[in-house]
Parts: sequence; structure tokens; C-alpha cells
Amino acid sequence: MNTARLTRIMKAIDRRTKAGSPPNVRRTLRQAIALARQLADEFRAYGEKIPASRLELAILTGTLSLIDDIIEWAVMGTTISNKIKPAMIESYLQGGKVADRQLRGQGIAVRFDVMDIRAEQWADRFSGQLITEITADQRQGVSDLIARAQREGRTPHETARDIRQSIGLQSRQIAARDKYRSQLVTQETPPEKINRLVDKYERALLRYRAETIARNELLRATHEGQLQLVREGLSTGAIDATRTSRRWIVTPDDRLDTELCLPMSEPDQGDVPADEPWVLPDGREVWIPQESHINCRCSWSLVTKNGSE
Repeated sequence: MNTARLTRIMKAIDRRTKAGSPPNVRRTLRQAIALARQLADEFRAYGEKIPASRLELAILTGTLSLIDDIIEWAVMGTTISNKIKPAMIESYLQGGKVADRQLRGQGIAVRFDVMDIRAEQWADRFSGQLITEITADQRQGVSDLIARAQREGRTPHETARDIRQSIGLQSRQIAARDKYRSQLVTQETPPEKINRLVDKYERALLRYRAETIARNELLRATHEGQLQLVREGLSTGAIDATRTSRRWIVTPDDRLDTELCLPMSEPDQGDVPADEPWVLPDGREVWIPQESHINCRCSWSLVTKNGSE
């Protein structure tokens, strides 16, 4: 991106941030921090409950097909879903309230009483998808872990411990942890220090994973709730799509994707009719910023033709 365009975009971001009234992303992010702590605790607690002796026996006897039954992935999924779903519902409703305030400021009234059931339905669907993704990736991570452990000659006791401490981590994070341990071994680090350093690294990885889940899902929920109320207004005719647009508001922080999100501050890409999706620079269509990339903190606001928001 050339300097002239970058300067123009940054000026546009500055104008929109000052002029717009985006959803309360700051509040959602505070809630995400609290949820992330809870998720990290739940993952650790679940891993500690997995019977180490049964894992060791399955590894020792080569009956690896039993490991899924020992871990009980469905139970883990339910545990995490029960923790995240209420927070998703709350954020969804908060997003609806943001849209309601914006619309009432323009003299438009939309029924808000439909939002409770919509929030429940949406949270059921998307929390289910999230847990399916987490579980599938976790199972692959554990499978890869066992294969590495066998190649490296790790004992069943060590492998069982690694599995229990992997709960909550992505497969690539599990691989990163194992690589870190191998590096420490190669450096002839004392075993006690290796365990301490790896444990510290694991906790940092799990904290990052929990924060990513919480932040992404709650921001998605609040913007979905905002979108749902707009759609409700469009369907009843309370919102005139020919006079109302949705404006992408870029959040210029260290997580800003300069290829996908930064160009959305320009009117030709960042302003769309209220009943249409945005088209990203890579050609994808998205209805909320969080569909663009993980950790997107951008938001959006309604704009009428007379310029009010």
C-alpha cells in the first residue's frame, strides 16, 4: 500500500472514529477478559480430571482407540459450552441495545422483544459450531502428540501428562509446546527446570487461546445482535434500506489487519446499504467485521442519508 493511500486511509479512520457512535466494544472486551479467565480455568480443571492411570494403560498397551473414551470429548464440549453460551447471549442482547439506541436517535422504533428468543437460538447454533471446531482440533492435536511421543521415546507416564495438560490448546500450540521442550532437552536443561519452563509456556499458550476464543466470540455476538435488530427493522419496513447504510469503523490497534480491514475505512468499501454485506479486498462477503479475520476488533454503525448516525 503506497504512502499517499495509507495517509488518506488514516485520516478517514480518524474522522470516522470521532464522528461515529460504534457499539460499546470496550465493554465487550472487558467481559471477554473475564470470560477468558473462566475458560482457561475450565480447560485446566477438565484436564486434571482425566484419569492419568487409564491414559497410561491405553498408551502402554497400544489401545489408543480408548483414549477418546477416556477423555470424553463430548463432556468437555458441554462443559465449555455451558460457560460460554450465557456470555454470548448477553453480548448479543447488548449489541441489539446498541442498534436500538442508534435507531431511536433517528426516530425509528423497532420491536426489541423478539431479541431474547433470537439470542438464545443464535447462541445455541454458534456455540455448537465453536465447540465442534475446538473438539476436532483438540482430537487432532492429541493424535499428533501421541505420534511424536512414540517417535521420541517418551514414557506412557510422560505422554499421559502431556495429554492432560494439552486440554484447551490448539493442535499447533501443542506442537509448539513439544518443540519447546525438545529444544530445552537439546540444550541439556535440568529436568526440573524443563518441567517448570514448559508448564509456564503451557499456561501462556492456554491463556492466549482462551482470550482469543472469548474476545472473538463475544465481539461476534454483540455485532450479530446489532445486525439482527437492523434486519428486524428492515423486514417490518421501519428502516428504509434506500436511505440507510452500514458503516465499517476500523479500530486502529496492534491487531488491525492492514490488508483486509484498513481499506474498509474508505467510503467506497466501508459504506454499504443496510441490507447488503460488505465485500472485503480479497472478494469475500461479510456481514460483520469479525467474519474477516480472527481477533478483528472493528465495529460498525448505521448512517442515514442526511448523515446522522
